[in-house]
Amino acid sequence: MANYRQFGNGFVNDALTDTELDVIFKNFALMRQDGILDFSLVINGDLSIETMREAKRLMGGSFRQFMEANYDGGSGTLATLIKDVVHFINGKISATPLITCINFEENKAKAAIKTRLAAYTPSKRTSGNLALLEDGYVVHDLDFFQLMAGIGPAHVIRFLQLIGGGTYYGQR
Repeated sequence: MANYRQFGNGFVNDALTDTELDVIFKNFALMRQDGILDFSLVINGDLSIETMREAKRLMGGSFRQFMEANYDGGSGTLATLIKDVVHFINGKISATPLITCINFEENKAKAAIKTRLAAYTPSKRTSGNLALLEDGYVVHDLDFFQLMAGIGPAHVIRFLQLIGGGTYYGQR
């Protein structure tokens, strides 16, 4: 069972230091930018490979436990987005509503960054055997590849940046 700690808007692998997390999220921002400027990175698969490598470190090796920790029984900061990811993985929605939800959450984060004044104390949690959704949908570790194939590495990066408290617009 992986251990997770609060970082930004969600929970990330507890084994990573703040410095390592900052590097991962900076890499995500740079990969997104470079993927837009040089489309050969997308065509050659370099963007996908690097996204999967950094995401695996961030998730602690288990996509399922990562999703459980961030859903937090429906009370997680990004529970709506996590729910949409799970619905996408289980074939209940298409990529378009999921990408729209990512856009919505980015706009919420962008607005919140301007107004946050307090310092928050990180909390820790151990991923358990929690049901992700009331509907009983399941998430397997290999479903991360389905997510990558379905919405593309750029949108997966945006999703992971939201977990870290940043957005596509350059915060963090």
